[in-house]
Amino acid sequence: MAGRPRTAPPMSDPFSAGALQQDDELAQQINDWASSMLSSITNNMTTGVSHWSAIMTQLSSENARLSRELKDLRERTAGIADKLAVSDRKNVEDLRDLNRSSKMSERYYQFTDGARMDAVETLNKYFPRNKLTNDRLICETFEIAFEVATVAMSNIQEHLQILKNPTSGRALQPTQRAETRKEATEDQFKYSTKTSFGDEQARKIMESVSAYLRQTSDMVDTTPMEEDVLTELQKRRIYHEQHYQIDKNISEKFIPVFCKMAWQLAVQAPSLQIEYKQMAFSPDMHDVAEPTKKNKSGRSTCMSSTPKIKHYLWPALIDPQNGTVLRKGIVRLANS
Repeated sequence: MAGRPRTAPPMSDPFSAGALQQDDELAQQINDWASSMLSSITNNMTTGVSHWSAIMTQLSSENARLSRELKDLRERTAGIADKLAVSDRKNVEDLRDLNRSSKMSERYYQFTDGARMDAVETLNKYFPRNKLTNDRLICETFEIAFEVATVAMSNIQEHLQILKNPTSGRALQPTQRAETRKEATEDQFKYSTKTSFGDEQARKIMESVSAYLRQTSDMVDTTPMEEDVLTELQKRRIYHEQHYQIDKNISEKFIPVFCKMAWQLAVQAPSLQIEYKQMAFSPDMHDVAEPTKKNKSGRSTCMSSTPKIKHYLWPALIDPQNGTVLRKGIVRLANS
């Protein structure tokens, strides 16, 4: 009818049974979707973990295989080195030996700047008035240590030579042994020129002993050497002229490490040598410890054709096989 006011449509009840049912259906759909996504993610993660686990198992197996191959290679390499050492011992080093000759040059260099200077500082502390001679006395101490080590090594080699001819070690009185030492040595040389199974076995034993001495040179007890070095040092001219009173309390601060280094040089095959007797300066073998005096023209007086060495402050290290200077010696020139 005209003029009759319009009325708003009736509002639905949110709490009606139909509305609540729609909400439940929507919640169920969301829950189903979330469960589906979670299941998918879980499956993907499980697949990923399984895949990476398989890869890690494969890598672990490959690593184990490579480790076995490396171990086998090392053993075969060491075996080849041992065989080569039989025919040419001088040219083969055991790469497992931390005290091998090729390492000793670097050790000697570090020793020169380390233990040597520590020893000089020790003497400077106890004998401050003798600073100009303390470094020379330290060098002379090492020279003595090397001489003692060389004698000890020579004695070992002499006794091992008996393996080539056991009957040369027959019992003799001390005087007889001294008198026949030369003849016995000559006999051993004659026997050593003969080749036999026994000679081969004896040589292998000698090489094994040599390898053992090198490998244990860090742990050897040098007490007998230390006593000999101190006794000999106290006989030297420089010791008495400078009124040194070096007792065991002072000497034990540097003589043990000197003896250990000297022994490590002596047990190499062949023994490494130190040079401290050549008195003609050679720039290929020597470094000058301090600047030399200059003449009136301002030129260094050490520029002469053959400079003379006053004394050594540290010996040069020499490879006896070819005469190569492994480390230069430190010297003071006569005109410095």
